[in-house]
Amino acid sequence: MIRIALEVEEALRTLLIEYFEYEFINTKNCNFQKIYSEHFDLAIIDSIHENLENRLWEYKSKEVKVILLATVFDIMLLRDLLHKKLIYDFLNKKDYMYIDEILENITGETERNSELCIEDSFVKTFVSINDIIYITYSRYTRKSCVRLYNGNEFFSKNNLVEIERILSQYPEFARVERSNIVNLSRIKQINYKKEVLVFDSEETLLLSKRTLKNVEDICINNKKTIKL
Repeated sequence: MIRIALEVEEALRTLLIEYFEYEFINTKNCNFQKIYSEHFDLAIIDSIHENLENRLWEYKSKEVKVILLATVFDIMLLRDLLHKKLIYDFLNKKDYMYIDEILENITGETERNSELCIEDSFVKTFVSINDIIYITYSRYTRKSCVRLYNGNEFFSKNNLVEIERILSQYPEFARVERSNIVNLSRIKQINYKKEVLVFDSEETLLLSKRTLKNVEDICINNKKTIKL
């Protein structure tokens, strides 16, 4: 079922829940860590949200498309948000029934699979793409280890060359050295002093300073990050 993060007033939330058969999750008072740990196909936000732009940046970092709802629109604000790609579309609150059409457009644009099947000798495990933080290859077991956000790990019979080919349709994944593929969208910190990559799950991956610099360059280019 399609999961939609919802940050609107109570009356509108009730209407949406009654009108649509989607799974609506009220994230209005959730912190960013909670939102980041969940999977959402879409977010619907009221334009009167008190921290609107900050919230939109949070959803953008998770690559969740946002529909902005309002009664009266500030055209200059809309242009700014669209220019920054912080919203996918916008609707007048009374036209909420058109959310279906927007979802059809999004589905048409994102035909990529959202799950991977990790195949070992006797076990097949299904995991969400976004839950993967990194994949490493062990020369001892001669298998690839897939590490997840929740700390679980699963082994794949495929080597990293094969996995890299499979993940080529997902720009958030990058092979940063011979034995590691990382999920760029899950990176929280690059620590040159300790020579580790820190993910949003607080798990770390030991890498050389040279590789960390490579990761930094990839992140800057892929995430369009601004250095302060």
